[in-house]
Amino acid sequence: MKSFLVHYWTWILLFMVGLNLVLGLLILELNSEGIAALVFGGIGFLALLYLTLIDYKKRKDD
Repeated sequence: MKSFLVHYWTWILLFMVGLNLVLGLLILELNSEGIAALVFGGIGFLALLYLTLIDYKKRKDD
């Protein structure tokens, strides 16, 4: 189990953040706090996606 978590930690975290972003879209309220949360969540998701792809490429090369 530990080796699974070590190997796929970025994918698990990306899934969790993506799920949180989708659920946030479902209950989105059109006010300034909701829009700010959506923007920051999207930026965080893209940053984590970039980190995940870098980790995938690094593991593929090794």
